[in-house]
Amino acid sequence: MINPCIKSPEMDSFTINDLEEQPLIKTYTVIPVQNISFGYKNILKTLWLKDMLPQVTKGIYGGELTKKTVSLEHVLCHMHQGKTTLANLALSTVENNNARGNRPLKYFLDPDKFIEYINQFKGIKLDNFDGDKYAEDLTKTVLTVLREGK
Repeated sequence: MINPCIKSPEMDSFTINDLEEQPLIKTYTVIPVQNISFGYKNILKTLWLKDMLPQVTKGIYGGELTKKTVSLEHVLCHMHQGKTTLANLALSTVENNNARGNRPLKYFLDPDKFIEYINQFKGIKLDNFDGDKYAEDLTKTVLTVLREGK
């Protein structure tokens, strides 16, 4: 019997029927990871996309941010009950965000790049965003996540 989890590169979709001769109707389609969007809306990314944070040019892992590559990174992953709150979110590139996935932060976060990241927000005061408070709250979250090994 052929393993139904194996898919050849030339197949875009297949049915279990194609692999086993049983009357089964489930169809599976492979979706490229880069096309998946979780659709998070947050003031941080919104302000950045509207060019209201022009001094913020690098993400939490040091990657250069562009409108095509900017992403929201959950410092404490959803897998560990991380919430979509400002204190748990950082700007990142899609590539760096995907590279980390739900692995422990300590393997991806360079302390110098993190300090450079939060320093970009110091002194920013907008009607709906305080850069100093964001930097302070994010630092607390990062330290907690690192301490807990998540």
